[in-house]
Amino acid sequence: MPDASSKSSNTALAILTAAYVLCYVDRTIVTLMVGPTRTDLGLNDTQFSLLGGLAFTLLYCTLGITFGWWADRGDRSRIVAIGIAVWSTMTMLCGLARSFGMLFFARVGVGVGEATLSPAAYSLIAEIYPRNQVGRALSIYVTAVYLGIGITFAFGGWLVETLTALPPFDLGRFGLLAGWQQVFLLVGLPGLIIAPFAYFLLPESRRTGRILSPPQSPPIRPWLEQHKSFLYLHFFGFSMLTLVFNGYLSWEAEFLLREFGMRKTDGGLAIGLIILVFGPIGMLAGGHTADHMRKSGDLSGTMASAAWASILLMPFAVFAPLMPSALLSLAAFAPIIFLAAFAFGNAIAGLQMATPSPLRARVSVNLLVVNIVGIGFAGTMVAALSDYFLGGGGARLGDAMSIVGAIAGTLAILLLRGASKQMPIDAD
Repeated sequence: MPDASSKSSNTALAILTAAYVLCYVDRTIVTLMVGPTRTDLGLNDTQFSLLGGLAFTLLYCTLGITFGWWADRGDRSRIVAIGIAVWSTMTMLCGLARSFGMLFFARVGVGVGEATLSPAAYSLIAEIYPRNQVGRALSIYVTAVYLGIGITFAFGGWLVETLTALPPFDLGRFGLLAGWQQVFLLVGLPGLIIAPFAYFLLPESRRTGRILSPPQSPPIRPWLEQHKSFLYLHFFGFSMLTLVFNGYLSWEAEFLLREFGMRKTDGGLAIGLIILVFGPIGMLAGGHTADHMRKSGDLSGTMASAAWASILLMPFAVFAPLMPSALLSLAAFAPIIFLAAFAFGNAIAGLQMATPSPLRARVSVNLLVVNIVGIGFAGTMVAALSDYFLGGGGARLGDAMSIVGAIAGTLAILLLRGASKQMPIDAD
């Protein structure tokens, strides 16, 4: 274990967490632009869902394998800084899009940039913190998911509604920009500010000489073959859980508008506050529980606690969109966020603890399977079910969310219970 000072480790964690917050703001903001984007570009729900799903994951997942290999061998501070700059620039380019094709391409670029962050961050955090603190450190990092999403919903709805109500902005040679295009320009800018901090302040043991990095990374195939049952159960179990989570995130604000007439500003604020409160609490509770179970001798406790969280989440995922009022629906939405966060913190901690140090970044890339299913298809599955199988026109959006939650939630329970029994113990 490299001797990293507490101050240096905490600074690195703060920078990585801030970058991850921006990552999720840039990733999520599109979900609040259903109305104006559909109107300007002439899209249906299924087409729109591709912008937040398939467009983002198309290269996010495939190039992530290359970035994981790079993170196991290269300078992780440079990798993170370059990635932040790329996804922020591509987010701003979304604001210049004039067609579905241009916007789709720019969203692909956002995914490419964001694919660099987590493999490098997981590897670095697991290296600079003592083993009995890794669960909590990774949970703090992953709270950025909920901070980023929560901030987006809490303030993004107001921003979209405000800018959409104003006349288009004249950007000279780039022409007139509608409100939703201006939002992309604004949310992409902070990443260009934080990228230099990542480059100069993140500690890199391979550069400072605190540890010796082997000239060749050890082969990963033998370890994958030995533990393939655990990996399949882990990745597909959390994929199903992510399917539930992202199915709600993709359509919750629009569902509240269509079903209960709740304005985007009000619905976004309510959703955002729930995520900001219950997401970080759930994530930190999950990390603390995993560390406590490990200290108590239950070395596979990360997977067991994730399975129990999935069991408790299931009824809320089914009934939240069937509630008779917006207030009751939001009340049922809160435990979904808490329990999903509780489980997801254990997904990362469990994988890092199960994997030998020289393989961590490359194995963590396999979490991209989770993103392919959860981010790439969740919103589209809900939209397609509503558009093509439940009557069309988006009137059955809540029913579609409930059906996807029931099926994916059941599979998550079965797969994660299996993963808890197959988890490798003490990889190092």
